[in-house]
Amino acid sequence: MNQLTAFALALVLASCEAGTGAGCSREPVGRVNAFFAGGEASRDVVVTVVSITPLPDLGGFRYEMSDGVRLTWIAREPIPAVAAGGRYRFRVDYAGGSPDASGLLVFENDQLLFAALTDQKPFQHVLRDGIPRFAIAMNDAGCGSRGRTRCHEALVNLRLSFEHRGETASLFHGEKATLGEFEIEALTAQKVTYASRCADAGLPGVAFTIRRR
Repeated sequence: MNQLTAFALALVLASCEAGTGAGCSREPVGRVNAFFAGGEASRDVVVTVVSITPLPDLGGFRYEMSDGVRLTWIAREPIPAVAAGGRYRFRVDYAGGSPDASGLLVFENDQLLFAALTDQKPFQHVLRDGIPRFAIAMNDAGCGSRGRTRCHEALVNLRLSFEHRGETASLFHGEKATLGEFEIEALTAQKVTYASRCADAGLPGVAFTIRRR
């Protein structure tokens, strides 16, 4: 077998593995949601965190802040690096729908501490200006549908690609990577084909978090 033939065979095998491997069959591991309670759900504020209270019934946390501001954060864990008594800038971008979309940026002074997004595609409905110093996109991974339901004709896993200051990572949901001073976790990356019989069966297409280490 000559070198060119071997290279072509390697490409074919890699394509087959990408289309049938664990990344293609893995279920999403979650999503995140942030919104301000009362008044405008989307705001850009600089406030001091007064208290952080678990919300077990919602699967999240409530952040009571100075000036009566209250943030609801629906996720498995509290917002990293945010502590009671600290003063931060919170930028929350929320869009209702089925499903809804949510984006969160947290800064201390001018330094990005944390970013999170749930949407159909990166920055389709929320955080349309993106995340500072990051380029993010979803790409076809050659996967077939990992299954179907009464309301979803196809559920196809995609790859989430991240670029930060010359470093790159490409992740299926359920995977993590480190780029510079940040840790990235892909929670959901999929393309959903809906059945016409269901009106309110929306699923997020993308969800991820970026946290400063």
